[in-house]
Amino acid sequence: MNKIKNIWLSFIRKFSAAVLVGTTAAVVIFYLFLILLWLDNNDTSYLYMAGTLLVLNVIGITGALLFSASQEPAGYDIDIIGNNFTGFSKKSRLFKKSLDHFFHGAPNYSLSLLNRLEEEFGGSLKGSEKAVLHFYTARCYDVMDYYPNAMKYYEMAENDGFSNPILRLFKARCICSMGDSHEAVELYMEILSDENDIFRQYVRTDIGRMYLNANDAESALKWYNEAIERHENYGDALGGAAIAQTMLHNFKEGENLYRAALLNHIHDPDGYSDYYKRIQAAALTESHTTEALNKFAGEDAADASQTDKAPEKKEENSSV
Repeated sequence: MNKIKNIWLSFIRKFSAAVLVGTTAAVVIFYLFLILLWLDNNDTSYLYMAGTLLVLNVIGITGALLFSASQEPAGYDIDIIGNNFTGFSKKSRLFKKSLDHFFHGAPNYSLSLLNRLEEEFGGSLKGSEKAVLHFYTARCYDVMDYYPNAMKYYEMAENDGFSNPILRLFKARCICSMGDSHEAVELYMEILSDENDIFRQYVRTDIGRMYLNANDAESALKWYNEAIERHENYGDALGGAAIAQTMLHNFKEGENLYRAALLNHIHDPDGYSDYYKRIQAAALTESHTTEALNKFAGEDAADASQTDKAPEKKEENSSV
């Protein structure tokens, strides 16, 4: 129900913006026509009326723009925020400013403003505003790697009625980051079982990443391959499979998947390339070390075998 409501509100906002743009364009064209008419006939009898209409049009369009701006949320995550924190009130301004910081890479400043918002207006916030506030507080802690705090606020948001399906995905990731892979997998399986959850496409690559972080390349590769087969989060699935193959010392397969990941627009290609090269270098070093140890062990075994096979020198009896 909330999803339908948000889609309808989004349509109304876009339609209102289109009407404002069209009305403004029509007013400009109309007055350009009047100016051309005046230049052609040199008749000024209608200019006073036109001037009055112009003032009224400017006032009307300005008022409509201000009203439209007052009804817009922060400009981020409209499907999550909905109609919360709209208008020009202090709490709305604080919330919008906090999101500006968050989406421009300063979650610490964002968290400070969100805490201030809760301190000053916590008692007067409606339930949906509290849910959104606690969700973004959790996001700030999550991004800063304070996972227990993040989990606390995710659960508070859920208790406040936050119902966007992205919450389950973030909770699963947060639980995984805290080291409880068993509980994380249970929550991921819950998401996978919900065919209406639009975030199912990220689950298999998330689980693959979890196994990579646990140094279990074989299990990670299994999940990445499933994601590749289903074209789920495709670029990241290819990239994860490349890392897993490299960790398994399948360097040729890893290199092919690495290139495919870049061609399929993996997230943060520069950061990923650096990570892949470091994993590759470590795997190559490990492979060379293993080969050297095996070679040394083989030579040592061969020497031991030759020693065992060497004929014993017989002692000669001397006679006097």
